Amino acid sequence: AAAAAASGAGAESDARAPREPVVAFHTDAGQRLTLWLSMLEAIAVAERRCAESPTALLRGLASIGNHRLWCFIVAHGGRFSAALFDGNKCIAHRTRHRYTVRRKQGGSQAARDKSSGTSTHSAGASIRRQMEVKLRDDIVTMLTEWKSHVAKCSVVWMHTPGENKKYFVHYDNEKGDDARAVAAKFAKNDSRIRRIPFNIHRATFAEVVRAHQWLTSMHVYADDGPPPPAAASSSATTAATPSGGGGGGVGGAAGA
Repeated sequence: AAAAAASGAGAESDARAPREPVVAFHTDAGQRLTLWLSMLEAIAVAERRCAESPTALLRGLASIGNHRLWCFIVAHGGRFSAALFDGNKCIAHRTRHRYTVRRKQGGSQAARDKSSGTSTHSAGASIRRQMEVKLRDDIVTMLTEWKSHVAKCSVVWMHTPGENKKYFVHYDNEKGDDARAVAAKFAKNDSRIRRIPFNIHRATFAEVVRAHQWLTSMHVYADDGPPPPAAASSSATTAATPSGGGGGGVGGAAGA
């Protein structure tokens, strides 16, 4: 699909609706190609081609091929899952779960302590605080072990809502970070960090794989076909390609 897009000399970018997360292109062959705008923007930064139009970036995707190292991180609800992808190949992944969320009431123990200004002294609260410390250590250990690979990543995709981002990114006012954590975490101004632009469900390796596949997929439609796909559910990846249409990969990625 990327080769087809590169050969379509008449491909021009459509005007997007406000907050539309995908960008659409038309080719001379009467096809419509859709890609995630965040993916194009991330490549523009990584390849130092920010001045180029989306159409020019699209034509250049074929030259990127499978020679890209991307990191994916999702974390919420006491869980995190992370993976390193070299092209389409997952070269490392890790998933951990710790009991940090208050059962039935929801929300992490740290968020509860912060909002109330006091610390509950129940056995469950004490266990959750201990598990949050262990979860932070799990993450720092992983980032330390992956440091040489992460340093080579051109893009770091994250879904870390709320306080979860502090587990992976060091902020100057973060008092709980020791020297080891500061050395392992991402800097707050790291330009490689990008938010995954669609819904992520439970932080599992399967969701990380889905996010990678979804972001690196190009969807090909006839001009009179259905609108660009939405990634609102975990089934969207398989439901996105309509009958009669095909899914092609960006730089050789597997189609949706």
